[in-house]
Amino acid sequence: MCSEENSDWIQDANIVIRDIKNHVHYISIANLPSSECKIYFNITTLEMKEFCVELSVAGFQVIGEKHNSDDKREYYFNRFKIFIKTIGINMNYYLKTL
Repeated sequence: MCSEENSDWIQDANIVIRDIKNHVHYISIANLPSSECKIYFNITTLEMKEFCVELSVAGFQVIGEKHNSDDKREYYFNRFKIFIKTIGINMNYYLKTL
């Protein structure tokens, strides 16, 4: 069982999608099996790079460099840090939308 009981990963995922969707070309919940402990996203950047990202109680982790893939990497607690540092959201575009 996860350390965060009663976590609603679908609701959390929809919040992340809402927060990030204007800063990427595409974002959706991935086809990988979710659980009460984690959920996955497919993301395509504005530069058309594909990624699969896991969200769990440990934070965000890029797990693959294409949609629905799982290669495991470093965790990030902040949803914007992972997208800016790892995936490469265009900071100028992001700052203009604030």
